[in-house]
Amino acid sequence: MADVKPLKIEYDGDGTPSGIGEFQSGDTIETAIVDLALPGLTDVNSSLSPTTGDSLVFGGSTWSTSAIAHPSEALSGLTDVSSTLSPSTGDSLVYTGSIWSSSSVTHPATPDPLTIGTLYATTALSAAPSSITVSSCPVPPPWSFTEVTADDGTNSASPYYFASGSTQAKTEIDAGHITWDSTNSYFTLANAGWYEFEMQGSVIVASSPTTITTSIVQTDGLGGTEVEKIDKAQVVRTNIDPHDIMIKWVGYCAAASFTCKIDGTAAVVMQKGSTFTCKRIN
Repeated sequence: MADVKPLKIEYDGDGTPSGIGEFQSGDTIETAIVDLALPGLTDVNSSLSPTTGDSLVFGGSTWSTSAIAHPSEALSGLTDVSSTLSPSTGDSLVYTGSIWSSSSVTHPATPDPLTIGTLYATTALSAAPSSITVSSCPVPPPWSFTEVTADDGTNSASPYYFASGSTQAKTEIDAGHITWDSTNSYFTLANAGWYEFEMQGSVIVASSPTTITTSIVQTDGLGGTEVEKIDKAQVVRTNIDPHDIMIKWVGYCAAASFTCKIDGTAAVVMQKGSTFTCKRIN
């Protein structure tokens, strides 16, 4: 659609209407006749000469164009982000108290395992889901499980340790904390803490009656120094069938070696299916 021009009344030299004509460049309309709420605004393109980004500002009596200005108080010292601050991809704008500057966002390196002991407000926390420590006890707590898998173990009336001489198998969660030493037949604990020991055994005795004493001991090896934690005696009155024996102890342990000792008044041999478990509980 083509542009059109409004019409106006033409007047002669005496001020008498003499005809009808088109509006010409520079013609205006009295504000007393038509008030568009833009007093003084005649031709935005020619009179105001706006540039890209300008705003239309009313100065109280007339309208004019004005570039958008941000308050300098909020960005003190900021002149040219591209050249003065020289930001890199990922940088943030940081106010230092008197001026603004660019700062890169630093993410932590690979986090260490989360440790929660005495925790203060300023303590930095990091976490790796597979390794969490709470009050020095790993989560999940480590454990080791040993089982006798054949009826070929020590058959003696002299004291011996669980599974001595037996074909055996073990399952461990985090052997760096608890591991079963099949050569010396004891658990080795890498760290002090609260532990649970449970031995469920099946035995056959050489004669009846036989008293079997089982005990949980801290040891540096069979025949060496032992510190007994608990013991239990059981009288077996038949030497025909296997008999179940059991002992359990919970307590605080130093970083040392622990096992279950079997001692009978007659020969005792452990049977397939006997098990011994050590668990860290706190």
